[in-house]
Amino acid sequence: MAAVALAATMAVAVAAPLALLPADISAAPLPALADTPAWVSPVAPDPTRTVKNAVQGMDYLLADSQTRVAPDGTRQNFRHFAMRVRTTKGLDHAGQVDIEWDPTYQRLQLHQIRVLRDGRWLPWRDRVSARTLDREPEAEQRIYDGRKTLLLQLDDIRVGDVLEYAYTVNGWNPVYAGKQFGGFSLDYGSPVARIHNRLVWPTGRDVVVRASPGTPEPRRSVGGGQQELVWDATDVPAVQREDHTPSWFDPWSEVRWTEFRDWGDVARWGAPLYQPPAKLSPALRAEVDRIAGAYAAPAERAAAALRLAQEQVRYLSISMGTGSHAPRAPDRVFAQRFGDCKDKSLLTVSLMRALGLQANVALVHTEMREKLADALPSAGVFDHAIVQAVVDGKTYWLDPTQPPQRAPLDRIAPADFGQALVLSPQTTGLTRMETGDAAIFRRRIAVVFDLAKGPGHRAGFEVTTRYEGLAAERMRNGSFSENLPEYASKALKYYANYTRLAGIKPLAPLAWQDDEQANVVTTHERYDIDDPWERDKHGAPSKAGLPSPEMVDLLRKPEIALRKQPLSFGRGEELIMRVEERVPASWTPMEKDSDVRTFQAQAFSYLREFRMEGHSVHLTQTFRSKSDHVPVDQLAAHAKTLDQAADWIGHDLSWDLQDRSRSGGSGSLGKGILALVGMLALWIGAYHGSNWLSRRRLDASLARNAAANSASPHAPAHRSPETPST
Repeated sequence: MAAVALAATMAVAVAAPLALLPADISAAPLPALADTPAWVSPVAPDPTRTVKNAVQGMDYLLADSQTRVAPDGTRQNFRHFAMRVRTTKGLDHAGQVDIEWDPTYQRLQLHQIRVLRDGRWLPWRDRVSARTLDREPEAEQRIYDGRKTLLLQLDDIRVGDVLEYAYTVNGWNPVYAGKQFGGFSLDYGSPVARIHNRLVWPTGRDVVVRASPGTPEPRRSVGGGQQELVWDATDVPAVQREDHTPSWFDPWSEVRWTEFRDWGDVARWGAPLYQPPAKLSPALRAEVDRIAGAYAAPAERAAAALRLAQEQVRYLSISMGTGSHAPRAPDRVFAQRFGDCKDKSLLTVSLMRALGLQANVALVHTEMREKLADALPSAGVFDHAIVQAVVDGKTYWLDPTQPPQRAPLDRIAPADFGQALVLSPQTTGLTRMETGDAAIFRRRIAVVFDLAKGPGHRAGFEVTTRYEGLAAERMRNGSFSENLPEYASKALKYYANYTRLAGIKPLAPLAWQDDEQANVVTTHERYDIDDPWERDKHGAPSKAGLPSPEMVDLLRKPEIALRKQPLSFGRGEELIMRVEERVPASWTPMEKDSDVRTFQAQAFSYLREFRMEGHSVHLTQTFRSKSDHVPVDQLAAHAKTLDQAADWIGHDLSWDLQDRSRSGGSGSLGKGILALVGMLALWIGAYHGSNWLSRRRLDASLARNAAANSASPHAPAHRSPETPST
């Protein structure tokens, strides 16, 4: 989540003919150029500077961000940028300027737009076409926040031109009850010749300011009833985020500030907004009576209240102005049957309290997770609202925006975001979300290779997969049961691409069983495959390579060469894979033999248990992830352990076993199998580990606020100088 401009998110975009712009863009006169506010400290770009290692055909000469908080709490955010078009590629990025603001509480002023060409600064106001966009970038997720974008289309921009513009957005969301917070970016995904950040603060208001480690101290001055802090840097190199880093990792440097003293102060701000009504509407009261009459146990009542919000209130976020954080009244939400995470959470809490249960709304950050504890306290650092319920002395974390969870309360996959702020007057700090075993994405796969007919015959191949808890909900919510033929086709195509399962054919339709009460989904697949026995140079059977593709997927070695940032790893995942190999009936029964191999790394463990007896070989493999990331200093050890474990995935069944009265046990499929296995997602289409988070619906207002207003330390994969922090 990026910490970007509170007042306006401005990005230089690819120029497009106005005739091709979307229909929701309305013509608008270019705002009159207003004088730069007197409080702004003038900073001029240096057009003679050349930026080293420039990207996108642009020299970013200046990124100037200044914020002023007046003694009465009014706020102004001044932004000033300059960039040179270095190549024709840069023309694609310099022809359009976007300035974003919220008209419900903000006012936009444009101060300057000019171009330096052939040594002369030329006014460019008359060469700009203006349009206003009702831009709703998250409309597909049913999220609407009412923000507008002023789109400036610039004519006749050429290679070598320097474009300079400045504007101010005035206003601060009244939902924060006058409390101020924000931040500045100290570097970006592109090199910048000069980054200038300035905070002007009234001396009568206390503020906490924190910068990233290693940041030089700001210049400080006091006078005229205000204090001033300035961070000014030149020749700032680009900072890039490597691929496959954990969601909470932020390589960029920032300055953040807040008037909130601590997390308890934030909770006291939010608790009144999320206070359930003293009296429910007749419609909601009837639902409370219905639940109370149908269920006696507190846990059953809590689960029923959660299901009501999940099943009867669809997700739709209309979060304009103060609606960015203030939920709508539960009576209204239930009457209209739609709401966002705030609305659905307060509705759930209201029902639970009316049923005599202890419950509160809690705020979380879906990407920062445990790292939320390191953030500077503010109301803008969160992007999602959930419910904390205490039932029979046990704490449950529940998400009313999830698809219906119909299992008993203790079998529901909990909301799991690391840290939460419970909105209660008694809250003094963040609460660690202890979710335990219920939050694990667990699969149990039983595979049978039936080789009883021996060489020259097709072999049986059966797969039974049991998805439990969170894994079951991901499968269930993926609507696979509603389109089993398509799901079965994907599974068949996956296997058909697997060399050691050549000639695969289904023997029966894919079977699906859903036990919602146990929160378990089970699938069963039956196939047969071509003769799996390999031949030696004399044409005699030698071995049958029997794969474990799901395990290979989990233990695939990542690219770590020259990596300098932590590596993301599947969080909270467990796979138990049991493979039975039924050997030819003509074999003499094998004597009992076994072998155990254990591999431990900082982020995972892998256990391989091998047993053979009679006419069956049994291979059990257990994978457990222990962390959501691998630290840089553990990358080499991690890769080494993956290599070692990969040598023991699956099994090669040797034909020589038929002549032995006692065997040495396990074989090794080896690293070569890694090249043969496609991604597991192509098979099951499910989501495991940390990947399931990408399916969540982020609440519009909170997500937008975290991106635009907060002191959140998160940033996008490529942070541009044109989208600075507040």
